[in-house]
Amino acid sequence: MQQQVALTIFRSIRSLGRCVGVENMIAKAKLKPVLTGLFVLGVLTAAGVVIVLIRAPGVAPALTETAGSDHAGGGKDEDSSRTETVPSTNTPGVEREESEPTEAAPPELSPPEIDDPPSPTELEDLQFIADQKGISLQEAIDRYAWQDNFSLAVSRISEAAPETFAGAEIVDGTNAWIAFTGDPPKEALDIIEIFTGSHSGVAVEVRTDKSFTQAEISDAVPAVHYALNYADGVRIAHATFNRDTAQIESRVMLESADTETTLDDLRAIATERLIAVTKPDILDSISLSIVLVDRQPYGVVDGPVLTSPPSSELVWTGMDAQISGTVVYERGTGCLYLGEGESGSPVIWPSGTSWQANPPAVKLQGHVVELGMLVRGAGGTMPYEWVKRLAGAAVADAAKACAEHTDTREVLWFNIDSEVVVVP
Repeated sequence: MQQQVALTIFRSIRSLGRCVGVENMIAKAKLKPVLTGLFVLGVLTAAGVVIVLIRAPGVAPALTETAGSDHAGGGKDEDSSRTETVPSTNTPGVEREESEPTEAAPPELSPPEIDDPPSPTELEDLQFIADQKGISLQEAIDRYAWQDNFSLAVSRISEAAPETFAGAEIVDGTNAWIAFTGDPPKEALDIIEIFTGSHSGVAVEVRTDKSFTQAEISDAVPAVHYALNYADGVRIAHATFNRDTAQIESRVMLESADTETTLDDLRAIATERLIAVTKPDILDSISLSIVLVDRQPYGVVDGPVLTSPPSSELVWTGMDAQISGTVVYERGTGCLYLGEGESGSPVIWPSGTSWQANPPAVKLQGHVVELGMLVRGAGGTMPYEWVKRLAGAAVADAAKACAEHTDTREVLWFNIDSEVVVVP
């Protein structure tokens, strides 16, 4: 299965991460404003790369995460600290010679448009790309500046023509395509005309040869994913859609080698659910592939440290949030938490993490994390059942027991292979 990589061009991110597929691109383009009011717009290229442009004219960059929609679990915000109210400096009954100036309300940002030129903030990001690739700023503009506008155009087309829109893709720096199941409606053609009229250097091919819509795929992939995940005898499953082969590809790990669940059983379960959420003849348009993968070892209980298993053939890319907190060890319960006292949460660390008894500390990815240090990494909260599926009953039961001593009753999970850093 082709590994997809998300290239985040925001200068405050500047790193490689996991991509979202075309089937998730539309959802990303319609995200509500996050953090300081940014919008994330992502588009998949032919090489499997997502260029993620974050549009917010006049707003400084802020970090956000991209993620797939076919994974269970949620997460905490990167900064979970409470907002404190600042007391007023005005004392009742005391006159002031002149009133202190009040801060002007920030100007309202106009919504992004398909024919917008690059904003000053985007130009800075494009300059960063140019420097990294050894090309001129103009070359970076010509190659990349149009791609967030294209994503916005695709988002609006998907809203205007959900019954015929079948997907879109950036091919290279000057070419893209948009597909339909038949002749595109006038609303879609008008949107394409606005885009091409303001981006003359980009050729957009309109395809009308698809036999399934983007909406059908968006329903089909998670339906198959969860149907297999909750099938008898299955420990964990993961489903993706390969647009090149028009195939839903699922990897499944069984609970044990002697389970009575067979590959034919799993295929029947996935087929029944697929037809239920799409249409009876959907398999005339797409195909199903289910592959059984070898068993993956469970996580480890090392004193108060609980870990996830190492990564394996089973692709489970993790959750979309950032989790952070102060490392706290409660001797009375023998539990390790992120957070303070009853407001903390037990945490599942990445595979390979271990406990240092004297002095108490967490040995993590070549570093010794002392108690009281603040750590941060990609992950989220996870229910007991999913901890059990991924890390095993011993880890899940220990995490659940520790969660019972907290107010939140949550279990935090650092994604498998996540880099966890100590925050100064």
